Amino acid sequence: MKGELRQFFDKQKKIFEEHLGLVKKSDNAELIHQLRLSVKRIRALFTFLQFLTGKPSKGKKDIKALKVVYKPAGRIRDVQVHLGLLDSYEKRLQFEFTDYRSYLGMLEKQHHKDLKQSMKGFSAKPFEKLHTKTYKIIDQFSDEEIIKNAGKMLDEKFELISNLNKIPTDKEKNLHEIRRILKEIRYLLNIFNGNIPESKRLKVSLSRLKQIEQTLGKWHDQVNAMLFVKAYLNSKQIEDKAQKEKYKLLLKAIRRYKSSLLKRTQHAFKYELEV
Repeated sequence: MKGELRQFFDKQKKIFEEHLGLVKKSDNAELIHQLRLSVKRIRALFTFLQFLTGKPSKGKKDIKALKVVYKPAGRIRDVQVHLGLLDSYEKRLQFEFTDYRSYLGMLEKQHHKDLKQSMKGFSAKPFEKLHTKTYKIIDQFSDEEIIKNAGKMLDEKFELISNLNKIPTDKEKNLHEIRRILKEIRYLLNIFNGNIPESKRLKVSLSRLKQIEQTLGKWHDQVNAMLFVKAYLNSKQIEDKAQKEKYKLLLKAIRRYKSSLLKRTQHAFKYELEV
């Protein structure tokens, strides 16, 4: 198990470094997505290592240094995801949002410039420090201790999800946090080949957990979609009544799909994850 944890870190480190170089030369959406995923997975690993030691993560400062690239890449990713959603909404509504698409394109270009600028001052040193700290922490524990603690951590994470799901206020913020935790759980289960027998709270398969988390991710994309559309409408005075009506219908369609995804997620929480 110790070997699997080391391999997981080394693999994500390699993915980050390779995609960082590729993103410098290309604006490809998938490259940016993989770059960000590697950081998320490394963060999830260090959340587990912190749980193992029972102390604040020694790699927290070094992981934070990766935000120099991670954050601007995230802004690009949000626009790219929204442009993909806009394609589907245009087909569904049989409208074209030409001016809005141009606005999003300019926004994406600006974020790309910001990312390229951030890369100029980025150093790979944090990764070398993370490598040393990762191996040092892992070497302190036996395989049995690692597996046992992984089960305990999963149980605590599901308990946290259950508590967040019961809080009535600021539901969208709570669901965003639940989504983040579900991703951490899924990444951890991937390291352990989807099987941590000590966990008492894992009620579904890894593939089903991924589906639930992806449904919640689609819900979050609709939340962002509404923010993008509203920001555009606030930045531009639209006098034409037909144009105004088009955007009203777009917001209505987004809201309706968002509500549908939320219901599906809540059903899965209640009857499958039992949180």
